[in-house]
Amino acid sequence: MKTFQRVRRFSWCFPCLLLISAAVLLTSCGAKDDLPLCDPDALLRPEDMLPGGSPTNEGEIIDTLTPTFSWTYPDPECEPEYYMLKYAASWHELEESPEEIRVDGDRSEWLADTELQARTTYIWQLWAGSGARTGGGGLGIFRTGPVCDLTSPAVLLAPTLRWPENGDSVDLSDLTLEWFDPTVCIAQGDYIIEISERADFSEEFVGGYGFPYLFVAPPWIDFELEECTTYYWRVHFDPRGGSDDEDGPYSETWTFNTTSSSGVLCPPGPLVTLAPEPEVEIPPEGDSAIVGHVWHDECAVPYESTDEPPEGCVSMADGGFEANGIYDAGETGIAEVVVRLGTGPCPVEDGWTAETDETGQYSFTELLPGTYCVSVDALEDG
Repeated sequence: MKTFQRVRRFSWCFPCLLLISAAVLLTSCGAKDDLPLCDPDALLRPEDMLPGGSPTNEGEIIDTLTPTFSWTYPDPECEPEYYMLKYAASWHELEESPEEIRVDGDRSEWLADTELQARTTYIWQLWAGSGARTGGGGLGIFRTGPVCDLTSPAVLLAPTLRWPENGDSVDLSDLTLEWFDPTVCIAQGDYIIEISERADFSEEFVGGYGFPYLFVAPPWIDFELEECTTYYWRVHFDPRGGSDDEDGPYSETWTFNTTSSSGVLCPPGPLVTLAPEPEVEIPPEGDSAIVGHVWHDECAVPYESTDEPPEGCVSMADGGFEANGIYDAGETGIAEVVVRLGTGPCPVEDGWTAETDETGQYSFTELLPGTYCVSVDALEDG
């Protein structure tokens, strides 16, 4: 099993005082070196990338949500005209995002201008550029904290699967499995990924991957999967040194279909007849899905008087506070809530139902493209 785990030179002195024709001129002695631009055809990969840019610190956990990205250029005899920096919370987002940050070539660091998400893996890339050419891309991987001081099954929450989307077709040469862990801190242990051709996972591939990562991608993935095959997959957390009884809860089970590397269409699979559940209409089979999360939106009002809304709260017109309507760290999911799905605009009339699991997650799968309404009756579920 595989486990995946040039700085500008400056010379300064105090300002020298020059008297010229009764005028006072302030200047600096020893200006910074003027280096030529690097040859666009010979651009090198930036080095010493922090955070998470080398084998010794890849996957490191940082204690700030506004980190400084820093690096060096390995050739002291020239200077790139600029650097192009790009970062995202997943491989998929990194590839899809068009946003690139341009940094002047005489700089060797950049401060994140927006706060990152806690408990999240980030991937960042950096290229040196001169003229219209960029080259030598460097890569860094890190994760934001905090780290758990103590973990138990009561603390661990079920991971939320992110990519590939449920029912997607994927190219094996570019397969990336990604998930999010809603647990309020990072526990010491490993994520266990299970993949199977059977929905009950009676025959499965199992891999364990180090805790800083919230994804599995080539070359770290060690499953030898087949083309033109439907696979089921799920993830759970295994605390390091704990027993099986202390494992975290499983994520939902999602599927993906592998494509053919030759470009030939895969043969259709066997037709499966779905037996409708009693008094519940099964929607026409499609390849779309709706997934969601029902959680307890908390607002802890302090005993002392204050005009500032506490964390997780917003101010009301009468001077009080109410929950902010945003999923904040530590807010728990609500289990056994009946969620209704109907076609067309709201409100829902009849339709289909799903019940949230112990983490508040629900899903409707095998849907045809179209407009749907999702709703919860707060009085119906106690």
